[in-house]
Amino acid sequence: MPEIGEREILDRHLQSLGIARGCCQRLGRQADPDKAAPRGPDYTLLKEQLDLLEGSCRQIAHYRGDARWLRLGILYAKTRRSAQAAFIGMRWKWFGELAALFEQGLVNMIELRDGKTGRPSSSPILPRNPSAFLHLPDHRVPLPPIPKSALN
Repeated sequence: MPEIGEREILDRHLQSLGIARGCCQRLGRQADPDKAAPRGPDYTLLKEQLDLLEGSCRQIAHYRGDARWLRLGILYAKTRRSAQAAFIGMRWKWFGELAALFEQGLVNMIELRDGKTGRPSSSPILPRNPSAFLHLPDHRVPLPPIPKSALN
C-alpha cells in the first residue's frame, strides 16, 4: 500500500474545511423558521469533517515534525464537542458564526504550510512550553484544595 504524502493530506484537509463550512452555513440557516430543513445529515457530516480535520492535522504534524499543527488539531477536536452542545441546545445561529472558523482555518493552513520556520528542514518544531501548548481547557474549573497531609 503506497504511503500518503504531504500533498494528499493537505488536499484532504482543504476539502474537509470546505465541506464543514457548507454544513455550518446550512445549519446556521435553521435560526430562520422560514428556511428550516432537516438538520441531521448536515450535523453528521460536520462531525465527520471535524474528525477528518483533526486527523489530518495530526498526520501532517507527524509527517513534518511540526507540533504547531497539533494545536490546530486540538482546536478542531474542541470545536466538535462545542458543536455537539450547540446541536443539542438548538443554537443554530452559533453554527452560522462557526463558518468563520473554517475560513480562518484555510488561512492558518496556508500560513503553516508555506510559512518560513527559521529552522533546518530536518529539525522538528516543538512547543516552548508543552503543557500550555497542548492542554487547552474548555473552561476554567477551579482546582480542589490540596489536602494538608499532602503538603507534609
